[in-house]
Amino acid sequence: MADAEILYDHYFLKYATYVVKNRAIPEIDDGLKPVQRRILHTLFEIDDGKYHKVANVVGQTMQFHPHGDQSIFSSLVSLANKNIFIDKQGNFGSVITGGPASAARYIECRVTPFAREVLLSPDITKYVETYDGRKYEPVVFPAKIPVALILGVEGIAVGMSTRILPHNPIEVMEAQISHLKGESFNLFPDFPTGGIMDLSEYNDGNGRVYARAVLESKEDGVVLIRELPFGETTESAMKSIEVAARMNHVPITQLTDYSTNGVEIEIRSNPGTKANDIVPGLYAFTCCEVAIDAKLLIIIDGSPQVTTVSEMIRHSTDRLLAIIEAELKIEESNLHSNLRAKKLEQIFIENRIYKAIEDVKDIESVYSVIRSAIVKYSTVSTINSAIDRDMNDLNGASLEIRESVRSLLTIIYRSLDFESYGPSREIIARNLDIIRNGSLSCRRLVESLLSAIRDDLIFAENIVGLENMVDMENITQADIDQLLDIPLYRISGYGIDRSEEEIRKIEAQLRSVKYKLNSLSSCAIEFLEQLIRTYREKYPRRSKVKLFAPIEKRVAAPKDLIFRYDKESGYLGYNIDSGVELFNISLFDRVAIVRSGGIVGIHDTLDKMYVDLDILYCAPEQKGLVFTIAYQDLEGFFYIKRFSLDRCRINQLYELVPGNSSLIAFTVEVDPVIILSCKNTQQGEEIKQYLESSAFSIRSHRARGDRIETAQYSNIKFAKR
Repeated sequence: MADAEILYDHYFLKYATYVVKNRAIPEIDDGLKPVQRRILHTLFEIDDGKYHKVANVVGQTMQFHPHGDQSIFSSLVSLANKNIFIDKQGNFGSVITGGPASAARYIECRVTPFAREVLLSPDITKYVETYDGRKYEPVVFPAKIPVALILGVEGIAVGMSTRILPHNPIEVMEAQISHLKGESFNLFPDFPTGGIMDLSEYNDGNGRVYARAVLESKEDGVVLIRELPFGETTESAMKSIEVAARMNHVPITQLTDYSTNGVEIEIRSNPGTKANDIVPGLYAFTCCEVAIDAKLLIIIDGSPQVTTVSEMIRHSTDRLLAIIEAELKIEESNLHSNLRAKKLEQIFIENRIYKAIEDVKDIESVYSVIRSAIVKYSTVSTINSAIDRDMNDLNGASLEIRESVRSLLTIIYRSLDFESYGPSREIIARNLDIIRNGSLSCRRLVESLLSAIRDDLIFAENIVGLENMVDMENITQADIDQLLDIPLYRISGYGIDRSEEEIRKIEAQLRSVKYKLNSLSSCAIEFLEQLIRTYREKYPRRSKVKLFAPIEKRVAAPKDLIFRYDKESGYLGYNIDSGVELFNISLFDRVAIVRSGGIVGIHDTLDKMYVDLDILYCAPEQKGLVFTIAYQDLEGFFYIKRFSLDRCRINQLYELVPGNSSLIAFTVEVDPVIILSCKNTQQGEEIKQYLESSAFSIRSHRARGDRIETAQYSNIKFAKR
């Protein structure tokens, strides 16, 4: 036992923590359990656009997941059947019929484009070593949507469990857009099997949802099941209906399953029974109506927490903005690197710097010559290239106007590269006067050109010049080696126009990236709207929201049992042949019985039970029914007690009057009149006093009641109002 205590004290908490964080409960950032994340990571790694044998995927995933192939296979099949991230080929089973999947060697799968769009971004994904240190796996995917809400999650851990209901992907992304726009949103579950759901007890991801099958009644006594509640299959529905029919809860003669791609179960009722008459029984006694408890428990900041759908939408949307910003900054950095390389190449080739090293003997001198030449030509070359590029549209203008525009552009571009450069105002004014006197078309071209240059100036970082990009210190040996590795055929076939076009494309991309970085919300909305346009037809809403009251078994069950009371023997129940017929009941009814001695109880339907030779009340239980009694204690005082039996335990007896007291009157009338009477000793007449029963409070069946404050009364009775 000592060893067991040591194991419990030292290792149980570790085990519980491991199960919670690494097995059963998903992470809020990507909404996936570890096994699901590892399956998708494997599919991303081997993705070549073709289908892969599931057996191969399972084997590859075992490099990351230490819990065996069976857990991986079952998780992969379950994830694939959600039709979100895995494209499947072959028999993966059916969420409709409940049929199992074929063996892993017979079925194939691949990752969907949707998964790549919303999950895959290796450059910003953090990786850690796998359990054996041979591979690396992602901590979480940079998910751009709340995956847990879309997939739905169920998990049981040590001391806790989670059940996140699935939602429609399109509606989830629309909720994200609403949050980005500062608008309110409501998000409700959407089940893959369709059906009808009542959300009156559902509270933003937590609470209870009542789900119903979609039933279609025919005139010939046939009921068709077209859609099933969440979590049910045609197999489970057939079994539950068969059990209900054997117990005579649902009067049917035939049950046939025609389901293939959709649900179609035909139920034929007994002759003479209408189709609508068996519908309440189907909802009450079969899985055509189920209650689904939801609890949105998820790992947040390393610990399990209960949250809401709204909070998950806000968290995921804020994370989307951070992911887009990180991706844009990486793209911006790559574009800057490409632009710098292109411009270094342009300077190196256009200024024929390669000729300056023909007679240099050692490599260090080569590096020095190239570095000095690049710094020398970089600014002038860049400015002249930019000016020549912008002047292309003014080829038809007069020489005077072209020279004036070139002068202005030189001033603008030099001011971008040199803060201390300050041209005289007279030069600017003279050039503007020349342009103003030119033709209308030339003025419009110049206006458009200057407007485009102004757009460049709104960005904090200059993408035209190379002053901050190229100097003696930041030209690395790798830069020079890259220039020296340029093949001769590229130098001889170098095209200035083609190079300028490539640079302009990179600069345009940089402008686009900078614009997106300055308007992340708009960029996120555009991304989500594009996904919605692409996948709206693929993910239509299946479940319908409708308010309905769950049907209790007591209400739907046929009342085909005769309840009798034999006063001579004192027995009561539906399994006795003698006595007085009281009422018809079903096996699901409860019966309230008040004995003459003031003993009361609520009982399940009784087949045979001894009660007393005399009873005051016997009827099916009615919630909220108020009883009124009067009793007298040993001192002669009368008590009025009003109570209900709503809080009574089933099949337990209670005393309505205290010991040594006598029950005088009993009634179930609504607000009866209380009549107190006594005799006038002098005149011999009976004096009566009338009281309103509504003046007395309704209490528990265990309460003593309210005492009449005088003992002069000799009798008490109730009268109907």
